[in-house]
Amino acid sequence: MRRWLVELQKMTYNYRHAIAELMWWANLEKDKRYQKQAEKSKLFSMCIRMA
Repeated sequence: MRRWLVELQKMTYNYRHAIAELMWWANLEKDKRYQKQAEKSKLFSMCIRMA
């Protein structure tokens, strides 16, 4: 049970950082299409709920 929880925390951490990096690149490029794509993705909405 504990191992499962640790794995879930690792995945959540990795997803948060992946999204943060995606948003950073989108802001760097000043390209709104990348931001919209990230906002609409299921991964993004799932991470927001988990955070």
